[in-house]
Amino acid sequence: MDKQQQPGIIVKAIYQHKCSFERKQGYKGPITSNFAFRYGYKILDDGCGMAELTLSAKGISKDTQVAVYESEITFIGVFSCLEGAKNMSVEDFLANNAPALLMPYIRESLSGLSAKAGLPAVYLPPINIMALMSQQALEKKEEPTVTKTKKSSKLASE
Repeated sequence: MDKQQQPGIIVKAIYQHKCSFERKQGYKGPITSNFAFRYGYKILDDGCGMAELTLSAKGISKDTQVAVYESEITFIGVFSCLEGAKNMSVEDFLANNAPALLMPYIRESLSGLSAKAGLPAVYLPPINIMALMSQQALEKKEEPTVTKTKKSSKLASE
């Protein structure tokens, strides 16, 4: 890839695939949130690529150590090469860039759902999702290469 050029990839669609948010009874005081991510991608029959990023989140009351909420949110992105401007393969894009494009959608969904549930809005902190997944692979003593299989990573926030 020529790093002086754009990747030549277009976004065909980004949509929310799954969404659940359950507020538990007995919310009291500040919340500590734990986040886990799963990511997978594949090349479709038409040559487009599909990326799937899932966030699992759980909030615990700092005062009572009781579960306050549980949530799972999945967004899917569909990407293809821009005809005549290809500078990066769809597979390389899916492996290295797509998760970062899906993160803002997941972040907005989680904050909106938590606020609508009458809780303080849960803000997913800015993170480097690819570095986080690589870090988890290292913690498991795996090779931190990108594969087509699903990966997961965890992050805690207060």
